[in-house]
Amino acid sequence: MSWVRKYIMKSISKRNIPLVSAIVAILFPVLVFSLTITNSSQPIGSVGRPALSTTNLSLSGGQLFDIRYTAKDFPAPTETGYDANNYHVNNIWSGDLLSNSANTSGVLSTINWRAREVLETQDWNSGRRIFTSSGGTGIKFRWDSSDGGGGATNNLTEAGINALIDTDLTIGATVLKWVRGNHGDETINSGALRPRQFMRDSTVRGYSLGDIIHSGPVYVGAPNKSFNFTGYSSFRIAKVARVPVVYVGSNDGMLHAFRASNGAEVFAYVPKAVLGSLKSLKAKKEGKKKKERGEGKT
Repeated sequence: MSWVRKYIMKSISKRNIPLVSAIVAILFPVLVFSLTITNSSQPIGSVGRPALSTTNLSLSGGQLFDIRYTAKDFPAPTETGYDANNYHVNNIWSGDLLSNSANTSGVLSTINWRAREVLETQDWNSGRRIFTSSGGTGIKFRWDSSDGGGGATNNLTEAGINALIDTDLTIGATVLKWVRGNHGDETINSGALRPRQFMRDSTVRGYSLGDIIHSGPVYVGAPNKSFNFTGYSSFRIAKVARVPVVYVGSNDGMLHAFRASNGAEVFAYVPKAVLGSLKSLKAKKEGKKKKERGEGKT
């Protein structure tokens, strides 16, 4: 595999290869993840890529990153697994990224963190850094400068792309806040938007992280020590203390970057191309028209 890695890195240095595609291409041999599913003909199981090994675990900080998703009717007394046959007609979609400790034999121990739980502790307005783009420039995923974003041309209204979410700008502003994680306008709170909260054990629970189906987690830590082409050594030395992050796309329209040590969201990115589809996510009933938005395949 060493010659493959060298070829990929040389290609990246000479060509304009998208960052995420490059990351996936380089790290594919060292990724370890499983996808838990349930349907009427298949019990809960997992799909791994590649096989679990000591080398893989050490390159992923000794952690196994697992993605899960659930779909359930609202309200639901208990949490259920993903049902492929009923998934598109249920109201609440939930995704999760888990970090599990694993020993050298590949045996999992405790769950270190669950991204969907950690995300709910980050305030939807002040605790998250979410971006999109306009005219090739990154901008804050906020409605306008009065919405906590600050500064002209840093928000959708100033950039003139707010109507992409909804031509009714009042609805558009509400949808944007909902996508950021605001539960206040959901039906459980007397609002009109699709609920992501539910009652269980007399407690209101809810998760903003969208379901994760086609996207696999990508761990990016310190630069690989095995590359030795021109210029890479200086890059590796400069980035040796880089904070390990796990990237994954979900059907809330975002590419998420989670801190590998504790599951906190470092930032999220909403591609401009999916802005026009975000309003579809708010519907209480989408039936079979639900599509994967912003998730991508890795």
